[in-house]
Amino acid sequence: MQPTTMRAFVTSTYGGPEALRLEHVPVPEPGAEQVLVRVSATSLNPLDWHSLRGEPWLVRLGDGLRRRKRPGLGVDLAGEVVAVGSAVTDLAVGDRVVGAGTSSFAEYCAARASSLAKLPVGVTTTDAAALPIAGVTALRAIDAGVIGAGDRVLVVGASGGVGTLAVQIAVARGATVTGVCSTSNVELVTHLGATTVVDYTGGGLDSLAGPFDAIIDTVGSIPNRRRKALLRPGGTLVVVGGPDGGRLLGPLTHLMRSKLAFVVGGRTARPLLAKIDRDALEALVELVRSGAVRVVVDRVAPFEGLPEALAYLETRHARGKVVVAVGG
Repeated sequence: MQPTTMRAFVTSTYGGPEALRLEHVPVPEPGAEQVLVRVSATSLNPLDWHSLRGEPWLVRLGDGLRRRKRPGLGVDLAGEVVAVGSAVTDLAVGDRVVGAGTSSFAEYCAARASSLAKLPVGVTTTDAAALPIAGVTALRAIDAGVIGAGDRVLVVGASGGVGTLAVQIAVARGATVTGVCSTSNVELVTHLGATTVVDYTGGGLDSLAGPFDAIIDTVGSIPNRRRKALLRPGGTLVVVGGPDGGRLLGPLTHLMRSKLAFVVGGRTARPLLAKIDRDALEALVELVRSGAVRVVVDRVAPFEGLPEALAYLETRHARGKVVVAVGG
């Protein structure tokens, strides 16, 4: 018999990680097309701190202008199905799953069945929890750049959550990858398969030499004029992140500016906001199971330490992903 209450991090106000409270709240009831997952692990994403802080203000259109309408936070999850909705036929109680849910910073989480994939033997819940947002974003960035065998690819921010996965997926598809990261992460990015690794500190970006068939930029630290010069004619810039860009639109400002800057010149800029779906999750899980992709986890925090882990992620110094162990 399932418990009726659970521990979850909640908040009714916008603010920093200190606004989160660990409380006992009712276990959610899964809808007809949902399942209830006992969460083993969740991982943290920039989306989480943007949602918590209510910045950029654009996020408040859905979450509430002054106070949060929905107290829970978190998307990524890995765990075990403990109940299924009346319309769910492709998942069953006892299935190990990975994917996206609603308010996954909790011991139980309701999630649409279509946003989950079964987790095979050999893939841990720690590794799996790191995949949904970062992994799907990396996979769809590779798709958007039409990256394949023989292509030259530049990954800016190669040591981050999306970057570490993008480097490896591109290599798995036969591309030659140049990664950009800080001094302390050069060895890591080299081990992930990058043929060339550029240290952006101390003027290292000046040594970048194109042309590249595609650029995947998770940071936004290279000016558009320079990014254009690094791309071959017909090449593609895929923008999956960037500087904050102000309290109104945040990173969306950078995405839009990149798109506009590439309107002319024979090169394409594609801002990317990936949607999590089962096909992408299954592809990612198979890459991990086969050993083609290694999940880079900076640290695994205990459930009670989630606010501190989120504060650490917000410093933007994490190597790969920050995972939180929720249950057994």
